[in-house]
Amino acid sequence: MQKTLLISSVMAAFSIGCLAATVYAPLRVPAAQAGANVQRWEQVCVPSRDTTTGEVIAQTPTGSVNNPEKGWNRVLKQYGQEGWEFVQLGGGSGGLFFACFKRPL
Repeated sequence: MQKTLLISSVMAAFSIGCLAATVYAPLRVPAAQAGANVQRWEQVCVPSRDTTTGEVIAQTPTGSVNNPEKGWNRVLKQYGQEGWEFVQLGGGSGGLFFACFKRPL
């Protein structure tokens, strides 16, 4: 009797699962296709100084924050004119900072 009940329960669960899959299939979102038009990006991070020579590339001295020809303003302007979008400014060890940019490929 218990064996028959167990087999009946398994068959019922299987049938319910099949029915649920049939109902669910049209509702699910299809997986992304390999040929889908996905936006791809090119990235670059610019350090505040050259890591090999130590030459300062971008540093904003006190009082020149609004001067477009100095410091990070110059770097942001230059990369912006080349089509780069500013993403973030990050800090590292020893006072080294990075400005990261992206642009569509």
